[in-house]
Parts: sequence; C-alpha cells; structure tokens
Amino acid sequence: MSAGYGGKEIPEMEAIIDERFLDWTQYIDEHGISNDDMTKPFDIGRSTQYLTTDIISHLCFGKPIGFVAKHEDVHGFLHTLETRLPIAEQFSISHKAINDRLAQGIQHCKDDILTSFLRHNMHPDQAETEITVSLFAGTDTTATALRATLLYLLSSPPVYNRVCSEIRSRAHSSRVIQLRDAQRLSYLQACIKEGLRLFPPVTALRERLVPIQGDILCGLKVPGGVNLGFNTKGLLRNKTVFGCDANVFRPERWLRRDSECLKSMEKVYELVFGGGSTRCLGVKIATFSLNKFFVELLKRYDLALLNPEKPWRSVCHGIFFQSEFYIRIVKRDLETSG
Repeated sequence: MSAGYGGKEIPEMEAIIDERFLDWTQYIDEHGISNDDMTKPFDIGRSTQYLTTDIISHLCFGKPIGFVAKHEDVHGFLHTLETRLPIAEQFSISHKAINDRLAQGIQHCKDDILTSFLRHNMHPDQAETEITVSLFAGTDTTATALRATLLYLLSSPPVYNRVCSEIRSRAHSSRVIQLRDAQRLSYLQACIKEGLRLFPPVTALRERLVPIQGDILCGLKVPGGVNLGFNTKGLLRNKTVFGCDANVFRPERWLRRDSECLKSMEKVYELVFGGGSTRCLGVKIATFSLNKFFVELLKRYDLALLNPEKPWRSVCHGIFFQSEFYIRIVKRDLETSG
C-alpha cells in the first residue's frame, strides 16, 4: 500500500494537490470574501474538510468527488462519518470505482492510489475496504490538524503576525507553493509542529499486544498477552521533554539551538503519526496539505476569528468532528507572476 500512499506510483501527486488548492481558493474568492462594507461569515471548519476530502478522493480515484465545488456534504459523506453509520454500506463510490477499473483493465487505468493497490494484486474486497477507510480517516485527521493549528495561529497575534511576515516575504506568486519551498520556511515548520503537538488529530491508544513471554519497558516488567498503548496528548505535553510551558502554543521552542533537546522533542513528536506497523501511511499527503494550506491561506488573505469567545464546535469520538469555525476573510493583492 505504501507505493500508492507514498506517491511512488502517482508522479503527478503534488500537481493534483495544487489543482485542488487552486479550486478551493477560487471558491473562497467567489463566496467567502469580506470587505470594509460588510462581513461574510465563512465556516473554515467545514470548508477545510471539503478541501481534504477532494484531495484524498482525487488521489484515490483520479478525480475529486466535488465537495469544494458544491460546498456541501456530497453523498452524505460527512453525515455517515459523524453518525458512525456502516461506512461500506453507506458509501458505494469505492465499489463502483473498483468494478470500472477491473472492466477496463488495470494496465489501462490512470495512476492513482486505487489503481496502485490493484496493480499490486490486492484483492478487490480488501482494496474497497482500504480505500473507503482512507477516505474517511485520512480526510478527517488532516482537516483536524489544519483547523486546530489555524485556531492556535488566530488566537496568538504575535505568532500569526510572524508567520504571515515569513510567508509573505517569500511567497508572492498566485501559483501554489511547492513543498520544497514551503519546507524552507522555518517558522512555518515550527508552527505546524507546535499545532500537531498540542492538538494531535487521533486520540486512540494505538495498542500493541505484549509477546507471550512478556517484556521490559522503562525498567518495568510487563506480562505477556497485555494490550499496551500510549496517551499521545499526554506524551506531547510532557514538561520534561517540551519545557515547563508545554501546554502553551510557542513555536519558538522548535527553533532552539540545543540539538540534544531538539532531538528528544522530535522523537516524541513523531508519535503524532504512530509507529511501527500502524504508522500513518498517508504522512506524505498530510505533509503536502499542511504546508500548502497555510502558505496559500496566509499569503492570499487576512484572517480573523468571528467568535473569539466560542471559536468553533469540536466533538471527539477518537477522531474530531469540528464545525461552526467562522472566520472573516479579507483578500490581499498578489503579484500575478513569480
């Protein structure tokens, strides 16, 4: 599966993601812009999930489902997710896409994640399950990371101003920034890490079964047959690792020069994406989305919370459902070349 998720068999992965971002910013330009004479509330919470869903569906099926264009819950996708209905029964796009590819012949199909699965001889039933879970789990977790980090930025004026200054001094073009260029923005990288650290998108314990002979962990004997997990949020707020202000959004902690301290922080931070056999296979897609989202949003627009006393509605059921995250968006002038 890693060949599909990692993009090895999708050479146009970044171009596809860029296309989805351009469609999204065009929608904002047409439907979400406020000005000196009026305010148009824009639910960035829902809109962000429409964006991530179109990104994942385009990478999975070779075309987006169409959430951004309609800006509504196409096929009842989000309703299915949020009400925990049987996913496979309620969402049949995966089944149809597999049948179409098998009828056409895999060798003639476009390069996308689903085709990659089938080319590697994954059974169609397994491919259907995997691709459907990817659509639901991948879109929600990435959207949560984007929304939570954005909320921290909008709630921290010095941080917001600094990251905007960095982005706007380096990104002037109307074209979507390339990942390699976004990753050179050191303060942006610190903000992304700090947002994920304080608000990891998955709260599950990611349990492992201790071998029957037992094991020794941190000097403690653990009996065999026990399910052992870890509290991601607790570990990522460990004051021994991240400092006495570990509960505070302070991206500057990632810019310190103490290499040993940074190494310890990075080691714990990686737990955001899990590890071993359950490490997130979609890390590359999430990395593209996180970097492009903040650059494209902050270089094109000035943003402000509409309801600072209650900025959003957030409910957690292992993963987060977030909506009513209303912001005010004012368009900035961009150079048309560069």
